Amino acid sequence: MEIRFVENFLSVFRQMKNFLPCVAPLAWPFLHFLSAKKVTKNSISYTKIEGGDNMSFCEMLEILKERNSGRIVLCNNGNFYTAIGNDAIALNKALGLKLSCMKTGLCKVGFPINALEKYIGLLIETGYSFIIYDFNSEKEEITIIISCLGIRLNWEKEKNKCFSCEKFKNKKLDKYTNAIIKMRKREEEEKREYKEIEDDEE
Repeated sequence: MEIRFVENFLSVFRQMKNFLPCVAPLAWPFLHFLSAKKVTKNSISYTKIEGGDNMSFCEMLEILKERNSGRIVLCNNGNFYTAIGNDAIALNKALGLKLSCMKTGLCKVGFPINALEKYIGLLIETGYSFIIYDFNSEKEEITIIISCLGIRLNWEKEKNKCFSCEKFKNKKLDKYTNAIIKMRKREEEEKREYKEIEDDEE
């Protein structure tokens, strides 16, 4: 279904290129759609595969991110397409997707699989390069749904302010975590005070 949408979208865009020569040429060089391409476990060189250890979804997604440096990478996990790490932070800022914790220190965002068409359009509008994968758990195969070369790469920092995340608000924290939180709060207050002084001087 997703592949058919991409093929239809590409066909429509090619028609736009023919009928809207003033607009389409500006966008066409930045859009690069790939037909379905299998990425099997055997094609990935990774210690966990070589060692025969079990791999989590998060680890699989991190491998896909390594293969697509600078691009936002999403892959289906259950009923959602999910992005992690700096990709999650970029999508939170660009599209307002809600951040949550994949694990301590690693953010994630997602959108429902039935909203794929909508979010492909929104992702294209952001200008980011991105790639969306489909993981078939029964066949144990990863397929590229769409790969888009945009005018922006994602160089967001890997980690957000994890200790200020909603997940930690009602959690009893250890003395080391509390010390880090207090230090960061002091730094933020000092930055605000410094900015206020600069604004007053101007």
